[in-house]
Amino acid sequence: MIAFAYHIEEPGEAAKWTERLSREHPDDPRAFPMYGTMLHQMLMRDISPDSIRRLLPRLDSLARLSLTGLESDEEGTTLVERYGDDAMRRQWALMSVQKRGGSRPYWYRAAVPDRWLGDAEIRDAAVARLQQVVSGSCANQLHYSRRLSYFNWRVNCLRQRMGAFEELSRIDMYEHRVGAARAFADSSIAIDVGEGGCFGRRGYLLSGSANLAAGDTLAAARAFAKSFWYMNSRGRPLRDSLARIVAPAMDSARFNALVGTAEEEGRACLLARQTRQKAAAK
Repeated sequence: MIAFAYHIEEPGEAAKWTERLSREHPDDPRAFPMYGTMLHQMLMRDISPDSIRRLLPRLDSLARLSLTGLESDEEGTTLVERYGDDAMRRQWALMSVQKRGGSRPYWYRAAVPDRWLGDAEIRDAAVARLQQVVSGSCANQLHYSRRLSYFNWRVNCLRQRMGAFEELSRIDMYEHRVGAARAFADSSIAIDVGEGGCFGRRGYLLSGSANLAAGDTLAAARAFAKSFWYMNSRGRPLRDSLARIVAPAMDSARFNALVGTAEEEGRACLLARQTRQKAAAK
């Protein structure tokens, strides 16, 4: 009924049924995301922020009953970030790193915002969840859906592991464990390279930062040179900012030469990948 009400553009009816669902069946997995959608729709109709704040406790209680991660409800998370008090925002940050991804236990999208890295409980919960992700296997994901291919599930799983390694690297850098941060970033890169990735991954940025902190400017510059997509319009500003980071130990001409080498290697890598894909399709 809720979906139908939205389909016929009757947000008032949708809100009525959403309220009923959240009141009578708060443990229904649909109650939490639908309540967040209802509040978002109310905001779009210029409902006052004070009205939203009065309704947030219900959203919060539904979130605590939800079995899935908060990353699945971006609207609700945005509302709490914008209108919730400090205690509620902290609790949602903690829940976002504690909850599992429903039927996909390897799934992890939530990143710990910088402002919460100093909170030991949130940081430790995030590390525990991330360790679960990186210690799992991506070999047997087919059973989650017969409609999607094994390859797609495996790729999704590997991307989540890459992201988890990157988050572990970022947290270790925050805690000044440079060696561990570099190892986690390189683990993310290794997965990417193993799957035919060529450049432009966040792991290279994190590896560069860790190498720079360890005093190895050349290794940092080489990693930075592979960290962005050259065909993207934002590539030039990023390259300039990275050049400024290594400038105390390396002039811009040398860094640009490393970027040129990385670009040539990246293009060759892309060509080789395309050749392999064409051969496999025959």
